[in-house]
Amino acid sequence: LALPGGTPEARGLARAAMALDAGSLRAAIERSISQQGVVATWDGLLRPVLVAVGDRWAATGEGVEVEHLLAETAVGVLRSGSPAPEPTNGRPVLLACAPGEQHSLPLSALAAALAENGIGVRLLGGGLPAGPLAAAVRRTGPAALLVWAQLAEHADVGVLEQVPVLRPPVAVLAAGAGWAGIRLPARVTYVTDLSAAVALVGRAVG
Repeated sequence: LALPGGTPEARGLARAAMALDAGSLRAAIERSISQQGVVATWDGLLRPVLVAVGDRWAATGEGVEVEHLLAETAVGVLRSGSPAPEPTNGRPVLLACAPGEQHSLPLSALAAALAENGIGVRLLGGGLPAGPLAAAVRRTGPAALLVWAQLAEHADVGVLEQVPVLRPPVAVLAAGAGWAGIRLPARVTYVTDLSAAVALVGRAVG
């Protein structure tokens, strides 16, 4: 895998991924989280290797099995540390993918990063339709809702417009490259990275 500027740890993870060595993948991710935390592991280890695997697939049509194993292993490790054992937030935080979007790994990373900060979440997963998402907001009265879209074809502004307006207000966040460059409703904040998402959700829950 092409990893220009990649750390030795990222190169080691890439080698394990290409060898389909699930045990080494899990050990490397767990070690990084324990030493550096979730955000640093996502930014410096997981995301660069996932991008490299995706670039290889785009160039050669090969490596889907590598991406799937790496993503599934990462989800398993990230979720093993979530939810927060004693969440400090009284109002919930909802994390969901936009309708049709199935790439939910970043939501697992965010859930784990928030858990490190004592914030519990309700992870609604991939491809939730707009109606059920709005119903979940009405039913739970969350402090924050984050909607992830990795691909522009799934970044439907109508989904955000259907989020109910409640009192106290809900912080509505749109995250993922799919939303980039799209005009969002005034109440919606575009989130550029995992660290920003953690900070904005933390501010919302107080």
